[in-house]
Amino acid sequence: MGKYLLTIPVMIVSIFTVLVIMATVFASQEKLLNEYKHDEKLNFSPTLSLTSHRVLLTSEQRELAVKELRNSNYLTVTFFYPCLYGILVSIVTIVFGFVAIWLNDFENHRTQTRYLNRMILKVFSFEFVTVFTSLYYYAFTNRSTESAYFRIS
Repeated sequence: MGKYLLTIPVMIVSIFTVLVIMATVFASQEKLLNEYKHDEKLNFSPTLSLTSHRVLLTSEQRELAVKELRNSNYLTVTFFYPCLYGILVSIVTIVFGFVAIWLNDFENHRTQTRYLNRMILKVFSFEFVTVFTSLYYYAFTNRSTESAYFRIS
């Protein structure tokens, strides 16, 4: 039982770290989109904010978005932070894979089946949170479904 006193806090801290990274990246993207829409100077510095700047897309703005696809600033604003988040999640997942192996070896399971089951549980729970949280963020924090569709696609 004592061996899990290390595993559970490490899992919680790892998942919380990814959630903070996600909140920072998406809040920064929302701020950058808001600055772009208001023709302000673009500030690429990361921002951690629990209240995000919501960007709603009306039908006129959607037509504008199609025209702006040729604008390099628009492409940078739209794709910089999601690409950064994808890279960060890939790096954190690789690092957590090594941490999961170390934790499983530390737990010293009696059978190979139990070892593999615990490894699958650790890796699956971590990857589930890191991969699907961004979809939940877009689905439940946007006020309009059109904005969510635009962001997810």
